[in-house]
Amino acid sequence: MIRFTFLLFIILPFITNAQETQKVTEKHTKPDYTEKYHVLRSDGTTKHGEYTKTYSGLQEETGYYKNGLKDSLWTLTDLSDDHIIATGNYISGIKTGTWTYYKKKDTIEREYDYTLKQVVYYVKDTSKKAQVISGNDTTVTQTDCWLLCLIGKETTSYMISHNTHYPAEARENSLQGRVFVAFTVFSDGHISPPWIKKGVAKCLDDEAIRVVNMIPYDFVPTIVNGQPATSIFIQPMSFKLE
Repeated sequence: MIRFTFLLFIILPFITNAQETQKVTEKHTKPDYTEKYHVLRSDGTTKHGEYTKTYSGLQEETGYYKNGLKDSLWTLTDLSDDHIIATGNYISGIKTGTWTYYKKKDTIEREYDYTLKQVVYYVKDTSKKAQVISGNDTTVTQTDCWLLCLIGKETTSYMISHNTHYPAEARENSLQGRVFVAFTVFSDGHISPPWIKKGVAKCLDDEAIRVVNMIPYDFVPTIVNGQPATSIFIQPMSFKLE
């Protein structure tokens, strides 16, 4: 009887959770990604339980929701070679504790403690410079570790190529070229609205901004002198008539 009671104590939370939630599979286009998650049966919209998001079959984000907010352990995986890109915990939708970021399989690139707001570990790489913002000044600065974009190049390229529409005005006037869209990545990882760093024509510039706004960028900030720094990220987009 004691053993039966103990087993019931273990499985009861899982039975209760299954009763109060229902599974949802949602496929999106423009941008292209698929979500699989659970919602509370009481309202049919609030995410609660296991969650998976796959970006065009190239990257996968897995974790848990609790009453509509990210909670517990989350992991981002590069499906092209099946290696973990990032892993760490959320509490009530906020990154907490030490998150680990990987450059490639089993190779840690950096660790950051979001609770203490400090760099724990990083592999120093001074091969790149960044446009670093300090107060009202922007300077090209040698970095200890360059900005890390968690949406990989393959996924970014796929989302750009599958969501960009060549404007009719640009076709009619034989307009083409490379647009450079920029935004600020602040020292805590959040980003500013995008702007045109170098444009070609308004119709192409507007299309570039529209597409960049669709990409779910996620950044770990640039490190300068051992500390996270605010810097500028530039996303190029090519428009070429065939």
